Amino acid sequence: MNYPFENYAPQGTFKRSVADFDYVPVDLPYYIAEIRKEYGTSHTSKNAITIYKDLLYRIALIKLTTNGFYNHYKSNGNISIEVLQGEIIFDTAVQTIELKMGEILFLQESIFHKIKALEQTTFHLTIGCTNNF
Repeated sequence: MNYPFENYAPQGTFKRSVADFDYVPVDLPYYIAEIRKEYGTSHTSKNAITIYKDLLYRIALIKLTTNGFYNHYKSNGNISIEVLQGEIIFDTAVQTIELKMGEILFLQESIFHKIKALEQTTFHLTIGCTNNF
C-alpha cells in the first residue's frame, strides 16, 4: 500500500467527507516511517500523528522517547492503546499496568491516566467520540 488514502490531506484532514467512502485504508508502516522522520527533527519527548478522525472516533500514532510521558490525561471517550514498539507504564489512580509490544489496553472514558515510556516506544491510540468531543 502506498500513501494511505488518495484523498487524504496532511495533518489528518480529509479533502472530502469520510462518509463519502465505504472504507478508508490505513498503512501503519507508512505512518510509523513518517513519525520516525518527524521524531528525528523534534526536540520533545513525544510526537503524534492523527491517522484517522471522524464523528465516531479518532486514531493517532504516538512516539515517546525513553522516559517520555503523557501526564494526567482524561479522555472524553473510551480509549484503546496498542503498543507497536517498545514498552510503557499505563497508570491510573487504582492500577498501574505495564504494556509491551503487541499488547492492547482498553479504558473507559473520564478516567485520569498517565503514560510513561520505559524505552523508545510507538503506540496506536484510538479514542471513541462522545458529544463532548
